[in-house]
Order: sequence, then structure tokens, then C-alpha cells
Amino acid sequence: MVSLKCSLAKRKNKTNRRDRHSGYGSRKYIMEVLLRRLKVLERILKLLKGLLKKYWQDKKIEKQVYNDMYMKVKGNVYKNKRVFMESIHKFSREIKFSSLAKEPEATPEPQQGEL
Repeated sequence: MVSLKCSLAKRKNKTNRRDRHSGYGSRKYIMEVLLRRLKVLERILKLLKGLLKKYWQDKKIEKQVYNDMYMKVKGNVYKNKRVFMESIHKFSREIKFSSLAKEPEATPEPQQGEL
């Protein structure tokens, strides 16, 4: 009886090496675990999107920042709220400084009497 079990185990190992017995039916438990992870990721994405929408409605960020950040959230760039908040502040600061740099400095024009 022992030799039969051993031979069956050898045969099963041989087929597993050839990637047999690895279909969906053999992986049902793993799929359940992965689905739980996916639910957690969906929850995080929903939270980040809601936070972004709230910032935009409160006029804390501009529409350009909102669009860029939304696409990054959708692309799973941010893993948590802290990293997300830091990037929002950094991105909005960069836009503010770049718009200030584009404005010409205020130089007084000479008046007619001074020429």
C-alpha cells in the first residue's frame, strides 16, 4: 500500500512540474484570498478619490491638479493617504511657483514728465 501512495505522489509531482493540475479549481482558496486583497485596494482607491473630490470642491486645489492626481490615483501610484497628501501639497506648490515665475516683474514705467 505504501508503494502505491509513493508512486501516485511521484506521478503527481511529475505532472505538477509540467504545469498540470494548476487550473482554477485547484486555486479557489487562493482566489478568495486575492479577492479580499482586491476589496481592500478598492476601498483605498475609493477613499483617495473621495478625498481628492473634497479638496477640489473646497477650492483647495485647481482643476488641473485634480485631473492629474485623479489619473495617478486611478493608476495606483499612491499606496496610502499620507503619500497622497504629500504629493498633493507638493504638486499644488509647484504650480503656484511656476505661475508666479511666468508673471513679469512689476517695473514702473517712466512717466511723460521724466523723459
